[in-house]
Amino acid sequence: LTFTPTIFQPLVQNALNRNAFGTPITPAFTNDKKLKAEQSKTTTAQEWRDVALWLQRETGIDMHPEQIRNLVSGYFTGPFREVLNIWIENPNAVSLGKTPKTPFINSLYGAGNEFAIQNRYFNAMSEARKIKQEYDSRKKTGDLDNWLNEERKQKLAWYARAEKAEQRVSKLKSRSTRLHNKGAMSDEAYREKVVKSVQQRLDYQKPLLAQWRKMSDQPTVN
Repeated sequence: LTFTPTIFQPLVQNALNRNAFGTPITPAFTNDKKLKAEQSKTTTAQEWRDVALWLQRETGIDMHPEQIRNLVSGYFTGPFREVLNIWIENPNAVSLGKTPKTPFINSLYGAGNEFAIQNRYFNAMSEARKIKQEYDSRKKTGDLDNWLNEERKQKLAWYARAEKAEQRVSKLKSRSTRLHNKGAMSDEAYREKVVKSVQQRLDYQKPLLAQWRKMSDQPTVN
């Protein structure tokens, strides 16, 4: 890897099964009796799993979802990589309870742009999650009296609504993925479901973000 030109890095990384940080790309344990496309790390976004299975079905090329992710991430730079973060990596990070990456999309697009909306929404989710974590901790120790003010109560309620909305969309998309993987849903119908799920997320993120910014005394997003 040290002597490989930058343009070939993603390919060599996949061949050596080591990413840019030297850690394994694919799952630690694999089953030779199953397709690579069907085997991924538990933390890998569902979108990469879907792409891996689609690639195997359409071309016969069998790759682990993480190998595809590594290739795409390696060759998608600048705004293209930020789009990947917004559409795939950040929603996956949120579902895992992790802090999403902060894109620089806000500096390129206006507040009404969907990329900027998602970026600000994930920032709000990150802040709300921290409040929820502290709430859970204080509740265990009986230390809520002087901490749980009206503003925090509102933000905790907001977080519960956001979690419920995400679970609703994720459940519908997961059901479509299962049907598609079983062959009970066509590729075209599945693509329509995926596109619909993206729009559904944006539909609930817009009003929730407006609510959050109003609670935080920030300008609301149209």
